[in-house]
Amino acid sequence: MFFTRPLNRNLLGISGQYFDGGQATTKSSDFMINKELILDKTNLHYWKKKTVAGCYSEYYMYSEEEKDHRKDIFEAQNQLKKFIIYNHLQQLKEEDRGTISFFFPCIIFDGKMLKAQVKDGKVELFETQHVLLSTSNPFSYSTWDLGFLIDVVSREYAEEYFSLVKDNVKKLFRKVEKNKRELFNNLVSIKRKKQFSPNIGSAR
Repeated sequence: MFFTRPLNRNLLGISGQYFDGGQATTKSSDFMINKELILDKTNLHYWKKKTVAGCYSEYYMYSEEEKDHRKDIFEAQNQLKKFIIYNHLQQLKEEDRGTISFFFPCIIFDGKMLKAQVKDGKVELFETQHVLLSTSNPFSYSTWDLGFLIDVVSREYAEEYFSLVKDNVKKLFRKVEKNKRELFNNLVSIKRKKQFSPNIGSAR
């Protein structure tokens, strides 16, 4: 069961899913010029959702003898964040300035999914096939926690979800192609600043 609230469009909410050459150069996830140029006003599927879940509860319909499951969604979201952050660290380590990465973390859930929301002082429950789960994680090369929106989708909805992601990828490619000169100029500019100010960037 997912407990939802209204979703506000905010790039910080997906900051952990994005990494680019400017961040590798400055060794800081706080470098946001190219991130904003690519993601701002790009109509990703996240922004079509009206609500987001900040917390949830998992219930298992097993006997006590069989009930040795871990918290599946909790474990899954931690593994997704761990993988994405590892990728960011590799790009930092290799100073990979030519790559733009954007991840679409997803959990495919085999079971009944319920969404709970408060309306007129009452809690209403709805069965759903797709929920956005909002979470965050600290990162040593950022002054704030990285935000993630994780799609939790039912097994039956998976194919439709993959179509949404494919459409998102096309939109991002078009945005990069449209702004490639400005993206490149921003990267050149930050490299020059880096040469004259080696301590540019921040880490905590």
